[in-house]
Amino acid sequence: MIRGNHINLYGVLLTVLLLFVHTNLWAVTEIYVETAGTLQSLLTSTEQELKVTGVINGSDIKYIRQLVTVGTVKKLDWSGVRIVSGGQALFISGTARSL
Repeated sequence: MIRGNHINLYGVLLTVLLLFVHTNLWAVTEIYVETAGTLQSLLTSTEQELKVTGVINGSDIKYIRQLVTVGTVKKLDWSGVRIVSGGQALFISGTARSL
């Protein structure tokens, strides 16, 4: 009976470990942007999951879009950003639009 409980405990621990590895919880790049338009210079490398906080503008959004488009970033959390005007224009459906 005791041996059976140890096997179940090992099974649960192994399952939890595999979930952590699979979801890649440790591989989150977190970046704080103090000055809008500087995200690209602050972000020297990134994991597949990116969390951005601070102030961003059109240049930063354009850079984030590039990272997502090529598949470098697969999960983006920018719930902590404030978007301000300025920066590069975004090209949407062949037309330039400024923020």
